[in-house]
Amino acid sequence: MNEMFERELARQIVADTAPEELEFFDEIVATEGAGQAAGESFLGFGGGDAGMVMLTSFLLTIGKEIAEFVWENGKDAAGQFVKDSSQAVRVALQQKLDAWLKGKTKGKAPVVLQTDRILSLARRVEVAGHGIKVPEENVVKINEWIFSKFGEE
Repeated sequence: MNEMFERELARQIVADTAPEELEFFDEIVATEGAGQAAGESFLGFGGGDAGMVMLTSFLLTIGKEIAEFVWENGKDAAGQFVKDSSQAVRVALQQKLDAWLKGKTKGKAPVVLQTDRILSLARRVEVAGHGIKVPEENVVKINEWIFSKFGEE
């Protein structure tokens, strides 16, 4: 987490829970950033009078802990976000591949594979072809096609 996120989280909590303090938020941040103790505001109250400690000061102090707690407990949600994003990419790629196939695979495929990945695939094609006794020249043709369609230019 970073300080800006923590500060903006505190700002939003203040806006939602103590909106009357929001107009003082930036000044309190500046004052506390200048080294005053938590609870001592530029307004001259806080510190000694616990009843007058503004929520903003408290949230600036506790903001890092709140942010870290949310981050630690939000990792599962982040994992779901990545999964959802991955699924969206998979759908988009499938649509592009479908369109490419409808065009009779003219031109390069909509995805370019790294050479080492193509070599790995070519090896799998060779092993599978040899396993069912496909003539070598056909295995070579298939691998050349794979390189021509999915390889880098």
